[in-house]
Amino acid sequence: MGGPDHVQLSSLVKPGESIDISVNLTVPNAPGNYRGDWFLMAPSGEMFGAGSNGTKPFWVKVSVIAANVQFTSTPASAQTPTPVSASLVPAPAKTYDFVANVCNAQWSSGTGPLNCPGPDSDPHGFVFAVTTPQFEDGSFASVPGILTNPNYAPTGYIQGIFTDYVVHSGDHFQSTVSCEYGAAQCGSLLHFGYQDQNGFVHDLWAFGEFQDGRYYNADIDLSSLAGQKVRFVISVLSLGEAEDDKIMWVGAGIVRLPVVAPTPTPTASPEYRTGPARPR
Repeated sequence: MGGPDHVQLSSLVKPGESIDISVNLTVPNAPGNYRGDWFLMAPSGEMFGAGSNGTKPFWVKVSVIAANVQFTSTPASAQTPTPVSASLVPAPAKTYDFVANVCNAQWSSGTGPLNCPGPDSDPHGFVFAVTTPQFEDGSFASVPGILTNPNYAPTGYIQGIFTDYVVHSGDHFQSTVSCEYGAAQCGSLLHFGYQDQNGFVHDLWAFGEFQDGRYYNADIDLSSLAGQKVRFVISVLSLGEAEDDKIMWVGAGIVRLPVVAPTPTPTASPEYRTGPARPR
């Protein structure tokens, strides 16, 4: 990826200390999955890495997606997912239901286009609706969801581009995201964004999801897109071997919340003082 062969540390780092190191890399133009491995080097020239034996490299993984879209760098929302209780809180009526429209979307993975619904455990990746999703802690959701799994590769991914939607003020994307119950090695980077009318895809939200017994509510305010016709995009990028990266998007949909008008700020009136009339 066009990086240097080595990067010199800026200072001596003793055991227990830390230092920040940056390396400039260039994403390849050709579609595909890429990985760059790095090791540390002692003053003697001996190379070592991570793991109990120091034999595993530090790495960076990049997927260049082959699709009829171009990606542009857009700052992701700073919204933080909030842990939810064991039962999914009922949501307002949906103006767009991702679950109902799951197979109207264009699905692809690192191996190419995918059928929807796809067969479970397809190494090319798969997606289908789940009537009663089961969360990581074993509890069941009361609403259906979408189950996605990238193609089986260390840098596998899956992406769905949904049908046209005109955004209104007050629109929010809401979903509870979770690894599927029993997917012990699940670990993925989730993205939610949109494709504009020029074919560019912009990220609105990204979140790392792992099998840790917890799941999260995503609530992304879309009001900044009001008036635009867009195609929403959800994608999952594997952070390791992808066989167990079964990610559920429970209750995924757009809801329209009331737009609260700002409360006018009271303005103090000028203060006038009265007194005896001045002689002329």
